[in-house]
Amino acid sequence: MHVVQVSPYLLPHHGGIEFVVDDLRRGLADAGHRVTVIGSDAHPGARPPEVVALPAWNGLEQRGVPWPLFAPAPLLRALRAALADADVVHVHGMLQASSLVAAAMARRRGVRVVLTEHTGRIRPRPVLLRGIEAVAAASIGRLCCRLADEISVLNSRVESEVRALAPGRPVRRVRNGLDPELFRPPAPERRAELRSRWGLTRPTALFVGRRVERKGFDLVAQAARGAFDLVGCGRGEGPAPEGVRWLGALEREQVVELYQAADLLVLPARGEGFPLVVPEAMACGLCVVVGDEVAFRDHLTPDVAAFCPLEPEAIRAVVGGLLFDEARRHALGRAGRAFALRHFEARAALETYMALYAPGARAAV
Repeated sequence: MHVVQVSPYLLPHHGGIEFVVDDLRRGLADAGHRVTVIGSDAHPGARPPEVVALPAWNGLEQRGVPWPLFAPAPLLRALRAALADADVVHVHGMLQASSLVAAAMARRRGVRVVLTEHTGRIRPRPVLLRGIEAVAAASIGRLCCRLADEISVLNSRVESEVRALAPGRPVRRVRNGLDPELFRPPAPERRAELRSRWGLTRPTALFVGRRVERKGFDLVAQAARGAFDLVGCGRGEGPAPEGVRWLGALEREQVVELYQAADLLVLPARGEGFPLVVPEAMACGLCVVVGDEVAFRDHLTPDVAAFCPLEPEAIRAVVGGLLFDEARRHALGRAGRAFALRHFEARAALETYMALYAPGARAAV
């Protein structure tokens, strides 16, 4: 089978979609399938030969709009070449113009189309961006959903948005998989070594994600002020707030080390699909604190994760309590790891997508 994936961003540009696309690429290749990945060159770097990075303008990302504008001619050339013998096109993101172009070209050639919508409408948004996004959803998003033979989503909110745009289209909730060999708890001596390497001398909360409003970074920074140690990593401009140790964008292996060294992960995000960092941290045996939001409630329960309201005082109380309650923190970490290995198994995610790729497949509706 020849699978063509079309994504707005590619590694080494850091983000959840990029890792999902790359993990799926490697899983399909290991299973003996041919894979072509097409995306933007928003971040330069070495890539495998089957990954095609195309010129694109990415100036809107700095304003919180992850929407690279591809140069039309190279995009069309790459898609024509890939579609010549493709069995299925898997597009990522219903609001991306690249997804719409790829889906339309595939349908004209009789190639099956699978769409994964990772986040849905982004919340919160400034008023102007909300209006632009609404127009994009009613046009690009609607067409993209209706061109797809199958649609996968991560939570019930996104599912309802997709169903409203394309009534009757088959939609399935698919959990992303993770590598249990990479994401695992450290031995005690390894954990001690990592804590020393990263300079963690006191109970420490970890934040992993971009420094944007919907990830909840500002809420965590306010909560931590004078209450607990906070280390963060991810993309973000400008100096970090006082009291926050910000490490910037790190390699995946370095993030794993932080999962293994920290005492808990805190991510009070909203308007998300389901951030990949949460099951990754859980698989490493790290206790997680998440926002009381549908993206997390759809996947997690209070016996495997701590939920907190999206306000600094509540985050301070929950995180502070757990940092100084070792028994409960470890119990949540153990339960979370078992849950992550059971529900976010890489082979299960790969097999689900391979079933969606097959002609005649029908998702549960």
